[in-house]
Amino acid sequence: MPNFHSTNGTCFFAWMDGQPAGGGAIYIHEGVAEVGSTSTRPAFRRRGVQTALLQAQLVAAREQGCDLALTITSPGSDSQRHKERVGFRLAYTKAILVGA
Repeated sequence: MPNFHSTNGTCFFAWMDGQPAGGGAIYIHEGVAEVGSTSTRPAFRRRGVQTALLQAQLVAAREQGCDLALTITSPGSDSQRHKERVGFRLAYTKAILVGA
């Protein structure tokens, strides 16, 4: 998972109207970029922030030699639908069972 402390990670921040609007990260390993941690502050939603972040993350991944990118979302979520709109395609689903 991409994070601020990873040596192979790059963090991204989006600013709008002089305020931080969102952020995200990529983690690169052997030509594959994991795109994650992308979020938008509620006041800036539906203004293209997450799309701009994802596009910047994918451009940076290509510039660093990646020819594949992956991301993880909850099935059927807004995040899944948004990632598919920018070009990601579902590879598989995974059931996670939680005990009571």
